[in-house]
Amino acid sequence: MTKYIVWFLILIYILNVADLCLTLYGIGTGKAKEANPIMKVFLKNKIIFVLVKLSVPIYPLYRLWENRVWVKTQIGVYILTGIMAFVVIWNIINIFIIPALIKKHGG
Repeated sequence: MTKYIVWFLILIYILNVADLCLTLYGIGTGKAKEANPIMKVFLKNKIIFVLVKLSVPIYPLYRLWENRVWVKTQIGVYILTGIMAFVVIWNIINIFIIPALIKKHGG
């Protein structure tokens, strides 16, 4: 079971990068806003925002890897993967699909 944890941790980080890209695109096009109040503070400087968004998950992901033998950690990794996947899907729906449907139906 623990041999798969590394792949889930990598997937979580990839989903985090996808969230970053979608957030920057959405904000740049006016189709989205940063929902996290802490990250909103960093949006004043895009370089700092990107660095924080990419670096903050590293330590928690490392700690999860370090404790990968614990069943609670394994469950937490699977839940976190699901949450990050949901965030990315939510961004895609709100940035691309809903605006396309509104445009298609004359809204």
